[in-house]
Amino acid sequence: NILNQYDIGTCITKNKVMSNRVVVPVYDDNYEYMVGCLGRTLFNKCKNCKYYHSVTKKCPSTNWEKISSSKWINSKGFFVWNYFFNYCAKNFILERLTIIIVEGVTDCLKMVENGYPNTVALFGDSLSENQYLILEKCGAMNLVIMTDNDFAGRNAAKNIVSKCKNLFNIIIPQYPNNI
Repeated sequence: NILNQYDIGTCITKNKVMSNRVVVPVYDDNYEYMVGCLGRTLFNKCKNCKYYHSVTKKCPSTNWEKISSSKWINSKGFFVWNYFFNYCAKNFILERLTIIIVEGVTDCLKMVENGYPNTVALFGDSLSENQYLILEKCGAMNLVIMTDNDFAGRNAAKNIVSKCKNLFNIIIPQYPNNI
């Protein structure tokens, strides 16, 4: 249901940029226009080259082959640093006065699926200046930072705190030491 709600599907058309990928459309703040899309590969990571491609194909060697064998790719002209995934949930953010930030689209979908529709995704592990401006105008009083519990995620949380500490009450859930 969550995949249908967000118009997420698989591109099986051959010779398209998003071929053999799960395609995630990203909409404007009002959920009227698609501003771009992301594609996540259907292939596993190759043990030899660390790229994602069919086991029947040779490891990528050219720059284009390496780019097209990345885990995630963006549609041409889509600059993720200008958006949050799921910012069309701004009504839930205003209603709850809280915005939850996660790193990736799948993290966001899981949060929405579990009753937190006021969640947005960064498209990675850093908050851009344009994303900061969106936060500044979102109307929330509370910012919950739920980045991954790895080096990049902890570093992202620190950077978000340093940028946003004067805007929000900031909450960062603590992970148990044994995880």
